Amino acid sequence: MKIGTPKEIYNDENRVAITPDSARQLHKLGFGYIVQKDAGSASGFSNELYREAGVEIVDSAAALFKAADIVIKVRPL
Repeated sequence: MKIGTPKEIYNDENRVAITPDSARQLHKLGFGYIVQKDAGSASGFSNELYREAGVEIVDSAAALFKAADIVIKVRPL
């Protein structure tokens, strides 16, 4: 099962729903993880940190919604 986190779209929303460390822990439980490109940048988490945690990076929210079984966000869609 793949979990996905898109980039937050609200102005001044700097949080991200998943950190690289949390994604790593979910990966150990057998979940795949997808994050939209630059979703964590406002929180200080680079795409490279997510890749190192085994997270797949996708270019768009549309690609994420297509590939993920579950989507988690900080704010509503």
